[in-house]
Amino acid sequence: MASGVTEITIELATLLAYTLLSGLLTYAGILSERTAVELLTTGVTPLSVWFLVLGAIALYGGVVAIGRDVVGTRLLSLLH
Repeated sequence: MASGVTEITIELATLLAYTLLSGLLTYAGILSERTAVELLTTGVTPLSVWFLVLGAIALYGGVVAIGRDVVGTRLLSLLH
């Protein structure tokens, strides 16, 4: 019984860590996109393009790569 509780606790802690990582990457992506728009309105085009690309990569990593593929599959496996 103790190993089952330990296994579930470790799995939940891992799921929480991935969820936090996904949230941090998504937040960083949103901040980067906002910075890009602000820089674009001031006329600093090369730097705004850099922040747009960086934001898109962070959003993809947070939402799709970790959020959907890792957190989603782990959560579904825990529920079944």
